[in-house]
Amino acid sequence: MASATPAMIQSGRVKRIPSGDTIPSSLLEAPLASLVSQGTGIAVRTSSGAFTSRILVTGNLILTNSDGVAGNITINAPQSLDTTNTPTFAGLNFSAPGGTGLAHNFVDQSVGTVATMLYAGNNAPGSKDFAFIITAADSLYFYTVGNRPISFYAGGNLLINLLGTGYIVMGGAAFRSVLSATAALDFGSIAAGSQAELTISVTGAAAADAVHLGLPAGLEAGLAVSARVSATDTVTVRLINTTGSAIDPASGTYRATVIHY
Repeated sequence: MASATPAMIQSGRVKRIPSGDTIPSSLLEAPLASLVSQGTGIAVRTSSGAFTSRILVTGNLILTNSDGVAGNITINAPQSLDTTNTPTFAGLNFSAPGGTGLAHNFVDQSVGTVATMLYAGNNAPGSKDFAFIITAADSLYFYTVGNRPISFYAGGNLLINLLGTGYIVMGGAAFRSVLSATAALDFGSIAAGSQAELTISVTGAAAADAVHLGLPAGLEAGLAVSARVSATDTVTVRLINTTGSAIDPASGTYRATVIHY
């Protein structure tokens, strides 16, 4: 069977090329000549009848075989961003148009949406505020391993709003904890000008801690009251009869609140 004679198309006509000869570029149509003349890479038509070679270029992605010569062009992220993995970032910034605030929902895949939002911006809940807002029936925990401390830094006092009913303002000297306990105390009769002492157990209290005392509503007139941490875990309550006759205080519930430094 005779071999086919090579042919080319020139200006819409078929022209036969003698066997063994090559096709001179001068005989090719301009677009084909431009395409053939390019080097390795991806051929891109830049204008009518003109081609050039391009390669893929990425920023922070990993690119393999950018010109496709050695194999398929492969683009990968530096780490897997699949939702089943845990990618790590050196830093992560969120931004929003000025005055619109920024909200982000946190979702636990095992239980679904927990409706916890990170909200910051001029609209939430006040100008230039930053807040964790828990909208589900749950609590916000800050937890560290190995009893490591959690620190909050602010330019002034640390203000905590308790469900809109009051505030805790912390500034000045640092303290470790606020301890509290109650006890029913019955001092018995106290002679004129005398005093009596009873104790309340407050775990964690230490000498020189500050003590605030909550008193029974019906405490008798003429009694002066003081309290102190008299020993580890122990608050001593002292009643002093400042009158000229004996007083027998009724048994009542006393609350000792200790600020532990």
